Formats: sequence, C-alpha cells, structure tokens
Amino acid sequence: LKLTESSAAPRAPSPRTSSLLVTPRLAHATIRAALRAGSRARTESRYGSLASRARASAALPVLRLRATRTTDESLRLTPTSSDPYRYTQAGGASLALEAQATWNLDRAVFADEELQVEHLRRLRAQQDARLVEDVLRALFAWQRAVVDAAAPDAPPEERELAELRVIEAEVRLDVMTGGWFSPRAPALRKNALSRRRRSE
Repeated sequence: LKLTESSAAPRAPSPRTSSLLVTPRLAHATIRAALRAGSRARTESRYGSLASRARASAALPVLRLRATRTTDESLRLTPTSSDPYRYTQAGGASLALEAQATWNLDRAVFADEELQVEHLRRLRAQQDARLVEDVLRALFAWQRAVVDAAAPDAPPEERELAELRVIEAEVRLDVMTGGWFSPRAPALRKNALSRRRRSE
C-alpha cells in the first residue's frame, strides 16, 4: 500500500483564536474610557490654566499703599522787654500718602508656581500609568475567566467559579471606565462564543 504525500503528512491543529476577547483595539478603547472617567482631560486643562494665569500675572503690578501721620510740638524762647522768660509753643500735624506699583516682568517667562504645576502633572502621570496597568490586568483576568467559564470539559463547580470571576472582572472594569465597559461586555462574550462554535 502506497501512501500519497498529502495523506501521509499530519494535519496541523488549527489555532484556537476564536476565544480571543482582548484585542489591542479593545485595550486602547478601555484605557481611553478609564482615563476619561478619571477626568484626565479636565485636570490637564486645569493645570494648563494655572500655569498660564501665573505667567499672565506679570502684566498686573504689585500695588502697595502706605499712609503716615506725624505730629510736631516745640517750645521756643521768645523774650520780651516785659517778660524776658516768655516761651511760645508751636505744633503741627502732617499726613503723608504713598503709593508704589511694581511689575515683575520676569514672571512673563517663568513663574515660580509652574514648578508646583509640573509636580502635580508628574503625580498625575504616575497615577495614569498605574491606572493603565490596572485596566490591562483586569482585562486579561476577564479574558481568562471567560475562557474557563466556556470550557465544555470543565466540571460545573469550576465553571461556576469562573463565572464569578467573569462578573468580578466586569464590575471592576465597569467602575474603572465609569460605566463604559458593562454595556459592551455581553456582546463581546456572545461574539466570542459564536466564533468558537463555528470553529468547532
């Protein structure tokens, strides 16, 4: 019996990509929703406004006002022929007003408050980086839980626990994204399940 080359070669198993849920597109969209829920754009706009107002303050002078009042009293010897020991008293009061305006033109180039704004921006960037890591971690935990829950050969107890992990990951992602993730999760799971059935 002679085998042909096509029948003798073993078939390579088809890659199981039908259960794939987390794609780069979904990850980017979820991260954008999480950053939007954290008011990142609004906070960055506020930081920019603080820096611009600090530089614009160079056009406004620092105004100082001062008022002083002085009094003067003196005795003078004014002898006369009838009164050789005659003294006269003289006194007076004066009021002085002073106004001073100072322009700090160097603040138009750089204001000291900008250092504090940059420090706040650096802290915000660190928080955003931690948020991105948390979102990706939750997305892949959701992916693994969905795969475990849909495994046909898994015991019922393990599938129930996997369903709980699915719900936990979806709730966490929904909180991170401000309600953006939960309306999309059922459709993503349904599409993945239908692709898996077609591939089987």
